Amino acid sequence: MDCDRCDRGAGWRKRLVGRTAAFVALILVAFPSAYAVEPEMRVSSRRIAQGARLSIEVFVEGLSPDDVRVASVDTPRVLTYLAGPDVSVQAGSVRIAFAYSGREPGRAVFPSVEIVTSEQIVRTEPFVVEVSERNDPTRVPFDAAWRAADHSPFEGQTIALFLEMRDTPSLLFPDAITVTPPSSGLFQEVQGIGTIRSQTIDGFELLDVPIAAFLFTPSQVGTVTVPAAQVRSAGYTRTAPAITLTVEALPETVRETGAVGDFLYSATIDTADLVEGESSVVTITVEGTGNLEFLRMPGIEADGTIVTEAGDVSRFVPHEAGYTGSRHKTYRITPTRGGDYTVRVGSFPYVERATGVVRTIPGRSFTVSVSSVGTVSEGAAGEALTVLDAEGVKAVQPLNVYRRPVTYLFLLPGFVAVFVALFVRSRRKRAGIFSLAVFFLALGVPELDDSALNSAYILWSADEIEQSFRIYDEVVRESPDIVGVWYNRGVAAFSLGDTAEAVYSLRRALTANPHFGDARRALSTVESDVGLERQVEIRSFVHPDYAVLLLAIAFILACAFCVAAICRTRGGYVAAAVFFLALAIGAAGLVPFGAHLVGSDIAIVAESDLELKRVPAEDAELWHSLPAGTAVTIESEHEQFYLIRTGYGISGWIQSASVLTNRRQR
Repeated sequence: MDCDRCDRGAGWRKRLVGRTAAFVALILVAFPSAYAVEPEMRVSSRRIAQGARLSIEVFVEGLSPDDVRVASVDTPRVLTYLAGPDVSVQAGSVRIAFAYSGREPGRAVFPSVEIVTSEQIVRTEPFVVEVSERNDPTRVPFDAAWRAADHSPFEGQTIALFLEMRDTPSLLFPDAITVTPPSSGLFQEVQGIGTIRSQTIDGFELLDVPIAAFLFTPSQVGTVTVPAAQVRSAGYTRTAPAITLTVEALPETVRETGAVGDFLYSATIDTADLVEGESSVVTITVEGTGNLEFLRMPGIEADGTIVTEAGDVSRFVPHEAGYTGSRHKTYRITPTRGGDYTVRVGSFPYVERATGVVRTIPGRSFTVSVSSVGTVSEGAAGEALTVLDAEGVKAVQPLNVYRRPVTYLFLLPGFVAVFVALFVRSRRKRAGIFSLAVFFLALGVPELDDSALNSAYILWSADEIEQSFRIYDEVVRESPDIVGVWYNRGVAAFSLGDTAEAVYSLRRALTANPHFGDARRALSTVESDVGLERQVEIRSFVHPDYAVLLLAIAFILACAFCVAAICRTRGGYVAAAVFFLALAIGAAGLVPFGAHLVGSDIAIVAESDLELKRVPAEDAELWHSLPAGTAVTIESEHEQFYLIRTGYGISGWIQSASVLTNRRQR
């Protein structure tokens, strides 16, 4: 019985061993790489001098040289190919040898060597090779290169171009760069985009550092060459080779907008229920990432209404794919009569950046109902704007005594009184000082032409607004300091539909009298009514007349206490004299400051959809439009152009003839 069990156990063990051996043999046949020997690479030196020889040997055990095929190896740019691959047998292993020499100083990655046999594929690990200067083996320069975010952009697509310092083991900064723009398209340097890229090869970290970023928008189909650029740093001047971009044509269905990127599109209307004479504002919004600055916004259709563009506001920042942010375009819809109207907003086709597929976001339709009424208010808060009569004009006119040299004669009696107190010690002279207050208050409002103002007011009341505007215009040309007439001119211009003249006139009134509340409210009404947002602010300040009044009072009191201190020699009088003298000096400093602000520059865009230029030239490319009435700051002047900045911080050149400004009468 026991022997039978032993025989059965021995037979079971033999079968198990046989099956295991067969399974192992099957694995070795099916997966020969499982038992392949890792290749061994021997490099004569990881760093060689320019012109020196570099030898690379790869040893693989267990292979036949007749069964070995070596795939093509790309030669790094810093090396010159000399020989190889030479296949031989050495000490029982297959030996594959390559020979190179140092072509130019620099640093590069030597790629993997791929060895192919009938049974397996063997690869070596890549490594970093350095070529130093011929006479200084310690110095290995960086490399410079262009990197394009997209090598095949569409016409009108905005892409990022990065000038990089390549293959540096540490972070470097350029001393200077020289860049030549491409021959076609818009090329502009930007900030805030680009990241440092790193890779670790055989324990060696290499950095690609972007040192300059540009946004490029090609303007024509075909090939575009980005010229070579030079980078100087750490005593080296390196050249980034030119690169070529292939610009593809936009699909016909997208040419209406020219949009390339990833976008969201929407349209809204502020109110759909109007009273006859009122307006509604339609806002079209495109947001996302792409060529936001250069795409064309869809238009709108509204039969039976007057459609005007009210503004185009952009809020975006540079991005590797162009710009990211949003654009908002507003249209003002003014129905001509009562009834129901349909406002149709066009669709928005664009090319999806990642796939090149055309996407179309459908437009929208709005129904506007207009009720007929007899009278419509024009004010923002239900109160119509109206002009001032002659008495109203006089009431808001500042004295402007700070401009009259005779005003400052009040300083003379104070000096005389102090002089007399010092040498005569007579107290009766002090009484003459206080008589100066009567002299100061006797300065009245300058004479105004009441007949012209009364005629203009009568014409306004009779709805002869254009003739009324002409009279106000003639008055301010002859007397440009009359605040109330500037206000009347602005209100009349607004009633005539001239937004630019209205904004300009009301701002002239406010810079001449910052305390003119009606002018400030009227300006707010005009700008909000036409959709002018984020205008250049009018600086708040105290009119210099108040500073002169404070100077007069403080100086008179300082002189009075000075005389009292001289006559009675008390410490309290001295302290009071010093205090009021300091107050007078401070008030004197406010006078020129306020006078400067009263005469500060005003600049208003005079034409609808005025296009900004990037350079002051007639044939310069247009890149942004401004609605009429936009308040801007003039930063510079070149021949017939102004460099202006809007309240949104957008800068550009416009023709000086297209700007209303108190620098020069048009």
